[in-house]
Amino acid sequence: MTKPIVIISLISIVAGIAFMIVSVSVVTGFQHGIRDKVIGFGAHIQVTDMGDNSSMESTPVLIDQEFYPRLQEDERIKNIQIYAFKPAILQARRDSVQVQLANDKDTLESRQDILGVRFKGVDEHYNWSFFDDKIVEGRIPDFSDQNNEVFISKYMADMLGYKVGSDLDAFFYSG
Repeated sequence: MTKPIVIISLISIVAGIAFMIVSVSVVTGFQHGIRDKVIGFGAHIQVTDMGDNSSMESTPVLIDQEFYPRLQEDERIKNIQIYAFKPAILQARRDSVQVQLANDKDTLESRQDILGVRFKGVDEHYNWSFFDDKIVEGRIPDFSDQNNEVFISKYMADMLGYKVGSDLDAFFYSG
């Protein structure tokens, strides 16, 4: 009589342990995926100025530093990338217009969406390999000549109505 109970208990324990192993594996995989994306957009280490800068704009760090040549010679360092951040406001390409007819009153509402962003300026030495398998449309900006090209996500482009090759309406704070 106890044999079926032991078998059911054993199967339940094995199934529970298998479920826990699968759950931990899935969570660990998500953690690695998120970590890889964060590092891909940023870096393992970022050298920044310690000054008080609350404008979301990066304060320049001079390349002419005592430690810089040693970093370039260190074989454990894959790449050194120079960058700068600049906050801006992007304006949508399309107007969203709503017309409402109610109680003999016509209402016309015209709206053009805006989005606060933080541009990351890079030079020709930037390592674009992280984006190789993520580009849906367009291409990596060309650095062979000075240009005004930007690289934005598909989500942001769709939200603001931009297509590849569109002129981008960006407003920067100066001062």
